[in-house]
Amino acid sequence: MEGGQRKFTVAEFLVAGGLPLDWKYRSLFGRAAAAVYRGQYGRDPERVTEAVDGVARTVFAYRPSELHVLEAGWLAFPQTAHLPVPTLEAAMSVTFTADGHGEPVNMANANAAVVLDVLGLTESCGDEDPEQFLGRVLVAVAITPDDEGRPAETRGRFTDCGRPVGYLQRRLADLRGLAEHALRSGLRVTWG
Repeated sequence: MEGGQRKFTVAEFLVAGGLPLDWKYRSLFGRAAAAVYRGQYGRDPERVTEAVDGVARTVFAYRPSELHVLEAGWLAFPQTAHLPVPTLEAAMSVTFTADGHGEPVNMANANAAVVLDVLGLTESCGDEDPEQFLGRVLVAVAITPDDEGRPAETRGRFTDCGRPVGYLQRRLADLRGLAEHALRSGLRVTWG
C-alpha cells in the first residue's frame, strides 16, 4: 500500500504553519527539507504535480511517516526556527461514519494518517461502498503487523502525543464494526 499513501507538499506544510502560499522563502525551504530527506534516506523525496503560482510544477511530497523531515527542516531553517512547528491537524482529523448514521469512528492528526495509509486511502475525505470498505479493513487487519505504538516526543516547540500500543488494531476493529453496520443498513461509508 506504499504507493497509495497520502502525500504532503512543502506548500501544505508551510500553510499549516501560518505562512502564505507566496512566501518568498518557500522554494529555499523546500530545497532545505529535501536535503534533510536525502541525508536520512539517501535519495530524493517522491514528486507530485502541483499548481505553483498558477503553473503545474513537479514538487517534492512527503508521506505522513516522513513529515519529521519537514519538521526538522522547519527547526533548522533560519526564517522558521523561531516559529511553532506546524502540524497538519486540519488535513488529518478524520471521522468515519455509515453515511452520517450510528456511532462515528473519529481519529486525529498523525494517527488518522497511519490508519488511512494502511487502508490504502489517499484522500482524507471520501465515501465508498460498504462492501469495498470492509474488504479494505479486512486486508489491513490481515497484513498490518501488531502496532507497537509510538512514544510521545517533543521537538522544539512541537509535541507529538504519540500512539498507544495496539492503536491500529483497535481502530481497524472499530472500522470493521462500522463497515458491517453500513453493509447491513445499505449505507455508504464516509470519512472526512
